Amino acid sequence: MKDMKLSILTLVSAAIVGQGLTAHAEGTFGENLMKRLTGRVADETHASEIGPVMLLSELDESQELLGGAAGGVVPVSHCPDQQCGSYCGSWWDRPIRPGTGAFGGDSMFAASLGFNQDTFFGNYTTLFAGVAINELVDFTFYSILWHTDLFASPSVQADGTLARTEGVGLWTEFGFGLNFKALDGGLNINPQIGILSGSLLSSGMTDTARVFDGLVPNLTINYDDTFLESEFYMGYYVATRGARANNNDYLHWWTNAGIKPWGDNNDWKSVIST
Repeated sequence: MKDMKLSILTLVSAAIVGQGLTAHAEGTFGENLMKRLTGRVADETHASEIGPVMLLSELDESQELLGGAAGGVVPVSHCPDQQCGSYCGSWWDRPIRPGTGAFGGDSMFAASLGFNQDTFFGNYTTLFAGVAINELVDFTFYSILWHTDLFASPSVQADGTLARTEGVGLWTEFGFGLNFKALDGGLNINPQIGILSGSLLSSGMTDTARVFDGLVPNLTINYDDTFLESEFYMGYYVATRGARANNNDYLHWWTNAGIKPWGDNNDWKSVIST
């Protein structure tokens, strides 16, 4: 019965995220299609590819511009409202250069859904997402749900003993922060702050679940290039309630690295990492 509940929860979570990503993709496709049908500048066209722009209002009418020399053309460093296209204006109106999107990718929005298993946390589901604020900074957020009952809240029986109710009071984490991009998106430095709910940290599994069980200031650093990838994570899980003797604060960290032997191949083998 427990496995069935977990399977249903996993499928529903994947369906919700999939629906959101599909809607985003459909909206992007429709917008690009309308731009092509109406003759507007395509999203992938950059300002440097459009060429110099002439501001007639800034030129002396006595200058012989029509058919004149190249010196009569005035390149602009800004885009007046009446001349704006998809290549200028705010950050949201500009095309995304490779490596300047969310998490150093090529899209304004990026997200990942993970189903994980390890000896400490057991089974848990993660969702990470980011929105590019500009070419150097993203706004990021994440959520984690631990499925193991070891992190859940026990209930006190009539005889004073503790008993766990399966699937009740599961430990959760939600957080947000900023991701700083460097080296053309190859290096991402992502400090965040997480909020915990449950009873693992504050009361040592001897009380009911509570909101704001703890805080998790954390830092993730990722590096990725053609042949190398690596990650470093560190988070300090600190209780916010209860007597200090009953708190379960701890520092959690890991690091890993991988080599991509076929990273320069333009096929499926480029994603294989050891």
